[in-house]
Amino acid sequence: MTNRLFSCLWVFLLFYPCFVLAYEVDTHGLMTFKAFENSDFDSYESITRLGIDPNMESPFGEDYFDVAGTTVRKRPADKSVYMRRILRQNLGLSQQAQFKILGWLMRGAIREDDFTPKIFPCGLEADNPQDDPYGNIDRPINHFFDPVNNRELTIGVDPRETAVNWALGSSDAFATPPPDNSGRRNHFTVRDAREAMFRALTGQRLTDPVKAIGPGDTGSTPNNATEAEAFRKAYWATTFRALGDVMHLIEDMAQPQHTRNDQHSGLCFPFVQDVVTGHKSVYEDRMKARTLSGIEYNSANASKSQLDGLVYNGYPIPSFNRCEDVPAVETHGYLLDSRIYDAMADINDGLASC
Repeated sequence: MTNRLFSCLWVFLLFYPCFVLAYEVDTHGLMTFKAFENSDFDSYESITRLGIDPNMESPFGEDYFDVAGTTVRKRPADKSVYMRRILRQNLGLSQQAQFKILGWLMRGAIREDDFTPKIFPCGLEADNPQDDPYGNIDRPINHFFDPVNNRELTIGVDPRETAVNWALGSSDAFATPPPDNSGRRNHFTVRDAREAMFRALTGQRLTDPVKAIGPGDTGSTPNNATEAEAFRKAYWATTFRALGDVMHLIEDMAQPQHTRNDQHSGLCFPFVQDVVTGHKSVYEDRMKARTLSGIEYNSANASKSQLDGLVYNGYPIPSFNRCEDVPAVETHGYLLDSRIYDAMADINDGLASC
């Protein structure tokens, strides 16, 4: 009987999603904040050139669109305790900034780590909102890219993509040109940011019927000028929400375990961690402590020390003319260090060129 139960448990764990988290969401949020702060995009001139009023408290409203093919779903901005705790309490983002460009970027960077609860056998609770209109998924399993072997996370059996394909919305990010993954499950990719930006600027979409940019199974046409303007603003929010998700994935490429097929969730029992879920990342804990200027605990000698905060400037700034050039650089490992912040700032500046 014991052997049968043990065998059943191992079969379950084999098909159990291999859960992996990257930097803590606080770290992602602050990295994104600093990337925006250090970019040329955080300027009055850059923002007003897009027709956006930087002085408005909520220039886009508080809704955005989640688009899958011709289907458009309207989603309200997350105002849960989860998001308030991260943005306001942990990161100190003012209420006035939460629905501006910076706030939407940070929302994307935080929500890119959305996952679903796993009650049995390990009791993983998910405090992020379970509000995906197409069905909740485990996004972090798609945050891996091994550049040496050009592969995604291979531990476990549930489907996943390389972080590069997941970010670009392509089935082969290194092809020329990268083909569109029309059935992609990630709706906050570079391609989605580009399409949302087009709709925000023109009030149209690239395919017929061009005016059907509103919510619905095949989209819908705005009933009047007021509704058309609300749709355009929601697509601006979508643009920056999607770009925030992409920034999260670039940040993950600076986490060595995400480039080495190395699961590190710390989930479940120690023997399960050994073979399936991985031990909790000490590196990520330390990075979170530095992000929040926190205390480090040294288990070797039971001592505590105050850590210095992260340094966000003074690094050489990589430049990219095309979005496709970013993963090409990642393939050679050039982004796997502290230059990540300036790289993200440069990507902010170059969104229009994508």
